[in-house]
Amino acid sequence: MPKRVLLAVIVLLLSTFFSAGCRIGLGIGVETRVGVIYFLSTRDDVFGQLYLDGEALGYIAPHEYLGKWIFLDFKHQIELHCGYCGTVHSMILNPPLYAGQVVTLDFNHQD
Repeated sequence: MPKRVLLAVIVLLLSTFFSAGCRIGLGIGVETRVGVIYFLSTRDDVFGQLYLDGEALGYIAPHEYLGKWIFLDFKHQIELHCGYCGTVHSMILNPPLYAGQVVTLDFNHQD
């Protein structure tokens, strides 16, 4: 019976740790949110290889979308290696971001 009680206490402590973020002693708390952000191509001439913070997400076709799990409380940089004009378009996503948010990729090709 004591093993079951100990196991229940451990599970309870771990569940509160993972649901509330991370506590760093002395009452200092660090909380980060994680969620899926969707990147949507809104025009016929916006397509190509898409990168988020230097990591390749994949190829995005015109009027299609890609989703990625990210930390919602930090800045992120998007780069699109455009298949239409051959240049690299970039934009910065500033927090706060929200889970399920759709980021429209509507770049001007006169850069």
